[in-house]
Amino acid sequence: MADEVQDKRSIASYFTKKVVVSLSAVATVLTIVAGIWAFEAHYATNSRVDGVAIAAEQKVEQLEIQLAGAFENQQHKSNAKYWQFMLERLMKDLSELKRQMRRYPEDEILREDYRALQERIKEVRSKLDQALEKIK
Repeated sequence: MADEVQDKRSIASYFTKKVVVSLSAVATVLTIVAGIWAFEAHYATNSRVDGVAIAAEQKVEQLEIQLAGAFENQQHKSNAKYWQFMLERLMKDLSELKRQMRRYPEDEILREDYRALQERIKEVRSKLDQALEKIK
């Protein structure tokens, strides 16, 4: 029980750190762009303002596209980590269930649980494979 709580906390901590890092990156990029834009707007002549504004907008658009790609890639990696964690958990449960089946070979409920667990492991492996494919 304590392991499950610790595992959930570590997953939550992992995702929280990733969100904080991502938001920090966005804030940094926007601050730099806004600072450059403000500096240029203050010292630029009227004839250069339009060119600077257009260049800044284009640069912001490029950065937004790059940032969106980075967020998407990070999400795929997070999904893959989640499914790897779930698979590890299910494999531990399977191991424990096999031990119980050796102790009580006649128990039909254990056999049903074993079949259901095997199906769940197949589903999780499939989702993990899909997540790993999206990373590539």
